[in-house]
Amino acid sequence: MLYAAAYSLATIGIFAVLVKMKDYSFEGYNGLAKTQPVLAATNTIFLLSLAGIPLTAGFFAKYYMLAAVIKTGSYLWLVIAAVLFAAVSVYYYFRVIQAMYFKEGKPVTEEITPGFKAGLLILAAIIVVVGIYPQALLYWFYSNPIFLSCNNNCSVYLYAGFTLEILYDFKRFFLSRLQNRAEQ
Repeated sequence: MLYAAAYSLATIGIFAVLVKMKDYSFEGYNGLAKTQPVLAATNTIFLLSLAGIPLTAGFFAKYYMLAAVIKTGSYLWLVIAAVLFAAVSVYYYFRVIQAMYFKEGKPVTEEITPGFKAGLLILAAIIVVVGIYPQALLYWFYSNPIFLSCNNNCSVYLYAGFTLEILYDFKRFFLSRLQNRAEQ
């Protein structure tokens, strides 16, 4: 459950930043830290969480997931594959961070309201707090009557369904944006 929650939060944050971007390529991020420092800082936290860097929710999510697989005594090949794939993903995440902070450019973004920035900062803070103190979220999961009423089985389906619904909505949104751009 921690994995689903951590990755859902980070994914929501990254897509929220992407919604405000006009160019989704690596070059579209060039210089974002100079023009939109809040977007760049929060996007960095979201990417670090997806990469599984310590002090973010993604670190403990990956740690607990891989520790559970190792504890079974089998599927060690799966742990090795997961670590290798994570290393590859870190390369791409850090390319975005590098573009935001170390490359020159003028990224084009839509208007960003103070409320939107506040929402991103709150989401990034939640990711960091869960990265420092994951027990708080785990305690909430395992003490909440919603999750306990079905012996912790429905909580997995609830978060999986929630994550899939969010991803489907983002996919539909981006496909409509691409179609609008193609028509222009």
